[in-house]
Amino acid sequence: MKLISVVGLLVLGVALSACAERTPRAGQSLNRGQDALEVARAEAVLNFSCPKMKADPQVGKVRENDAESGLFSEYLVRVTGCGQTAEYRVSCRAGGLCAVEE
Repeated sequence: MKLISVVGLLVLGVALSACAERTPRAGQSLNRGQDALEVARAEAVLNFSCPKMKADPQVGKVRENDAESGLFSEYLVRVTGCGQTAEYRVSCRAGGLCAVEE
């Protein structure tokens, strides 16, 4: 029960830290790779019940686009730990949260 509370607080902390305004200036790239790492790691901790999950720092930017709903970037993040490996596609919006794609 205590582990669930700690994991819940971790996820909440990651979500709140990603709320900071990070809108790029005109012509700049949206670089949210570090945020994508944190979100993917938190998701893996929940999925595998393993607080020792680590995200590979070699995050790959899949694409960046300026769609009708605003500028966003997608990243592919590999996470390993406790004998498990997973890859997550994380989407980050300018000035908003990063989230694991379903």
